[in-house]
Amino acid sequence: QSAQDLFEASQSAEQAGDYDAAVAHARKLCEVAPTSAAAFNRLSVLLATRVKDFKAAYNAATKAVELDGSNMTYQSNMMKILAKLESGDDKASGASAKGGLVGKLFGK
Repeated sequence: QSAQDLFEASQSAEQAGDYDAAVAHARKLCEVAPTSAAAFNRLSVLLATRVKDFKAAYNAATKAVELDGSNMTYQSNMMKILAKLESGDDKASGASAKGGLVGKLFGK
């Protein structure tokens, strides 16, 4: 499948409410087009908004920003996902956002 086919399949699956298929197509799109910031941004948005997998979404968003650091939309998405990821960490650990991350990094 071409990158365009995979992008369209991901959109169609999302519109049909099949979010797992939408994510699967987006992941395949990232494999087929590993230098496409738009592909990684698409994956990050699906993971964050449809599947609520903020860690994987943040990884994809970070890749999109690495590939196209001048795109303000990708930067904004990455920061929004990071905020969700950190707020989720807060609820789980009871620590501040910064402390939660430090706690995870250093096992505290």
